[in-house]
Amino acid sequence: EMLAELRSYGIEPYLTLFHFACPKWLALKGGWLWSQAPLAFADFAERLAVVTDGEVRHYLTVNEPEVYALMAYVLGEFPPHRRRRIDQGFQVLRSLRRGHALAYARIKARQPQAQIVIAKHCKRYLPCRAWHPADQGMAFLARTLFDRWALSRFLRCDGRSVCDFVGVNYYGRMGCRGLGGAPLTGDDAT
Repeated sequence: EMLAELRSYGIEPYLTLFHFACPKWLALKGGWLWSQAPLAFADFAERLAVVTDGEVRHYLTVNEPEVYALMAYVLGEFPPHRRRRIDQGFQVLRSLRRGHALAYARIKARQPQAQIVIAKHCKRYLPCRAWHPADQGMAFLARTLFDRWALSRFLRCDGRSVCDFVGVNYYGRMGCRGLGGAPLTGDDAT
């Protein structure tokens, strides 16, 4: 009913499948660390493709995978609130990537015309002190890890394309200083 209502107002629905929150049953099995999480996610995606029966043409499988891994397993701000578990953060990214690729294939099998995407977190990473090599290095590392590396992992899987386009969530600029960063505003970015 909601999809029909949106369409009656001329609104094209984009359906997000994972936006940082795991259902309780999945969390109890270990969340995205559970070895079967990608398959369970693909099953969920396929059921949604069947239930929506062509009412949805745009699916966003995973919102900001690198942010979820960072906030949940490195900084501990999101459930399951693990801190400094970089190894688990990378494991979750691999699991999210596999889940996205499997969901892509399952949705396309049901709806070949569907457009399937991830949403990518984007910031402009700048050295706090443009002249300082440590700040320049940290800005380069942030751009490489969060933009280039993370995005490239979700565009292709097993040698095939698994994204029809990319959603961009732009959050402004962030200053990078040596081993840490601080948000920048206005003239602070020069």
